[in-house]
Amino acid sequence: MAVEKRCCVPNCSKNQSDNVILHIFPNPSKQADRFRSWVYAIGGDILAMKDDNIFKYRRVCHLHFESKYYTWSKRLAPNAVPTLHLPGCHINVGFDHHQPSTSTAMPSISLAPNEASKKTRLCKVFSSEANSLVRKIKKLQADKDHFALKLKKALKLSENPIFQKAISKFTSAALILTLLQFREINKNKMGKRYSKKEKVLSLALYKQGPRAYRWLRNVFVLPSSATLSRMIARAALKPGMNDNLFDVLSKKVKKMSETDKLCILLFDEIAISPHFEYNRKRDIIKGFVNNGKKNIMKIADHALW
Repeated sequence: MAVEKRCCVPNCSKNQSDNVILHIFPNPSKQADRFRSWVYAIGGDILAMKDDNIFKYRRVCHLHFESKYYTWSKRLAPNAVPTLHLPGCHINVGFDHHQPSTSTAMPSISLAPNEASKKTRLCKVFSSEANSLVRKIKKLQADKDHFALKLKKALKLSENPIFQKAISKFTSAALILTLLQFREINKNKMGKRYSKKEKVLSLALYKQGPRAYRWLRNVFVLPSSATLSRMIARAALKPGMNDNLFDVLSKKVKKMSETDKLCILLFDEIAISPHFEYNRKRDIIKGFVNNGKKNIMKIADHALW
């Protein structure tokens, strides 16, 4: 036995036996926006149902549509949305049971102040969020296409034999600097990213002369002095002899000729401003004399470099 169709609006008990018109939901696959506007306006248990099940098994009676939404043939207009007697309304439908009426007029309905305006605002909120998500998706798709095109061009350039032959003759520093320009040249100022090798190379250039480095940044893509300062601040440098430095020197010396090994290892003394600095990460105070093995309670004013 087929289940009798009834209106799915909460608190509405109208069904087929009441001789009311039950309207089918808009097709979600063809009119998705209009379908969702119906669902959000009605609310209730249909919010948790699948779209196909709502379309197949749920109906809305004609009492929930304004007269302006009906055509001359009593069909719903394409822009029709249920707005009357929705959840939050107080509906009292009065019928005369003693004297059946032959009138085709709609039954009298007395309403308390309803919340249709709240539902309308809710629909607008959901519609605004949906439009925002659509714009975000379009932007992400455009970014994806843009990066895919850049990747295609980069791969094409990397496979070019002339380009391969040219970079094969570069020094390691020149190669790092060249590839950096190709990769970051079209990026936004705040979107540029640098590898550790690129930062170390840039720091070496900066140490040759800060003023010259600032001029180079007008010509080439290079990290800012603030970026280099943050890298230095994160480095775990301690007073005393640096074992890593001597390890690098020993590897370098192994490749040198006997003549080149005849050299002088020079340490220079530099003046520093006496001051104290608290290292929050390591919970220590810097500024005292330290030879790498112990602290001396004396304010440091020079260092060996």
